[in-house]
Amino acid sequence: MDKSRSATKLIPRLQGLHSDIFMFKFTVCNTTNTLTMKNIRCIIIDDDPDDRELFEIALENSGHPFNLLPLSSGSKALEIFTDIEAGDIPDYIFLDLNMPLLSGKECLQEIRKVSVLHITPVIIYSTSSYHLDIAETKEYGATHFLTKTPDIDRLSVILGKLFSKTALPYELS
Repeated sequence: MDKSRSATKLIPRLQGLHSDIFMFKFTVCNTTNTLTMKNIRCIIIDDDPDDRELFEIALENSGHPFNLLPLSSGSKALEIFTDIEAGDIPDYIFLDLNMPLLSGKECLQEIRKVSVLHITPVIIYSTSSYHLDIAETKEYGATHFLTKTPDIDRLSVILGKLFSKTALPYELS
């Protein structure tokens, strides 16, 4: 039995601006706590559609209701963040490092310049586990570093812990 249902929504006030990038998947987990839990607003910035899909499946299995805005580039994210209002701030931003044109590190530095996003957790979500990438992203203001895994169950557990506000180390595995 499918324990979630999905519907596509459009962020209404952003319709005039590149509306194709403002589509997001709205999924409500069918759990007993759904009615009392606030939807966790997540943005994933990753140029790989397969990685975005895997991430979304893991979110669905995390046991937390969420809104997800998947973006395929850092430049699209920065375009949104330039005009973001306090009521639209995501709860979490997941950011790939290895992207064309604007790298994840460059994007992270720009995100940290947006005053309303200054305390928003930015989790690096990358295939890299190179110690310099880990150290540099921490220096640039990332909240956590999560090396990508093909294990959806493992990723779901990590996301569940993250969303439960459990104290976690910088490197998540």
